Amino acid sequence: MHVDEKITADYVIAAVFFIVAAYAYWEARSFSSNTDLWPKILSAIIIVLSLLLLMRKFLPSILKDLMSESGEVIKIDEDLTQSDNEDMQKHVGVNRPLDDAVFTVLSIIGYIILSYLFGMLWASPAFVLVYMLWFNIRLILVTIMSIISFLIGYGFMKLLFLPLDQGILFGGI
Repeated sequence: MHVDEKITADYVIAAVFFIVAAYAYWEARSFSSNTDLWPKILSAIIIVLSLLLLMRKFLPSILKDLMSESGEVIKIDEDLTQSDNEDMQKHVGVNRPLDDAVFTVLSIIGYIILSYLFGMLWASPAFVLVYMLWFNIRLILVTIMSIISFLIGYGFMKLLFLPLDQGILFGGI
């Protein structure tokens, strides 16, 4: 086993998840004993899974087989595969300054920064809007999904009493 594999978007995304989960676990230590359990468990799970993804070249073959995609485990209908191929062919001619995987990583990082600055309630619809427009989704669907992301954030804010509308610039955090 030697490390000669290029750093791909999979590794970058797994590293970003690891860093965010480690930070979430660290910050959850300051919560009261009643509220720290769920963030600690969730971030511990994300830490373990992202480490598995980052270290997949060094795992035993049993774990590699579990983590790798196998066409035998999931059977995909022929129509779905044809539809995916048509979608891929539509995007081949698109001239973009960034690769789709690089854009995804950068948009996730941007979402985290916007959430920190302005609050997750406001960053979520902006993220959905930009992400879906990048992939040329119809404007009506982009609008609906942006509204739904706002309503989900608003619901969490009201039902769980979370300050999702407060970023560092709005007096939160």
